[in-house]
Parts: sequence; C-alpha cells; structure tokens
Amino acid sequence: ERAVLEKAVKTGAFARALKASVTTPDDLIERVASLLASRVLDYVGLARRSGKAVAGFMAVGKWLREGRVAVLFAASDGAQGGAAKIKALAPDLPVLETFTSDELGAAFGRSHAVHAAIAAGPLADAIRREADRLAGFRNKQIAP
Repeated sequence: ERAVLEKAVKTGAFARALKASVTTPDDLIERVASLLASRVLDYVGLARRSGKAVAGFMAVGKWLREGRVAVLFAASDGAQGGAAKIKALAPDLPVLETFTSDELGAAFGRSHAVHAAIAAGPLADAIRREADRLAGFRNKQIAP
C-alpha cells in the first residue's frame, strides 16, 4: 500500500533493514505505481494475445451474454455513464476503472478502448490480483 511505502521511505526503514546506507529516489512512489499499472496492462495484453480478452462494447456484451467474462474494464475517461452501462450488464462482476482509454487501448494494440473483458481463468485471476494491488496503492476500491 502507498501509505506503507511512504512511511518506509520517510522513516528510513530500508536502511535499517539492510543495515547500510540507502538512498531512495525522489520518485520512488511514482515508479512503483507505474510498475504496478504496467504489470496489469501486460497481463491484459497477454490475455488479448491468447484470445482471453476482447475490447469494445459490442464484443464485451457478446461475451457477457455467453457467460465468459470474469473481469470487466471501463476506461476512466470514457463517456459519462459508460461504466454504469457496462455494470448494468453484469452487476456481480468487478469493473476496473483504473486506466484511461489510451492505456487500455495500448494493451489491445489499438489507439483506445473504452470497454474490455477478460475471460474466466488463470489470467483473469492474475489480473484481478494485480489490479487489487494497484487499487490499494492508489487508495481506490474496485467496484464489485
């Protein structure tokens, strides 16, 4: 969690744990946040390449009707009500609103994506786990 890392940097916990002089970069918090986000998007890209992810409202809707979806994405900069529209189709699934449409689109090899779905399976589990870590670091809850 962000607060834990901030406290460790502030109190010199790394130096005490290593019993050595340690210099932490000024942008350590931002680096960790960026790496956590990259990890989630890398998993999404892997899911796409393995046929376990789709993007676009129509494709996501089709997968939802077929019962294939374990995790949903809605771009944080999507149209007003876009996340609510996707949540209405699957109220019991987690909807991750962590990424912009450009970030989400990059994971799908396109310029942008507003809605995306990940099929049930180990990759969906890994994405959810890493997204939970990212949400905890950003102090945000993932919508159930």
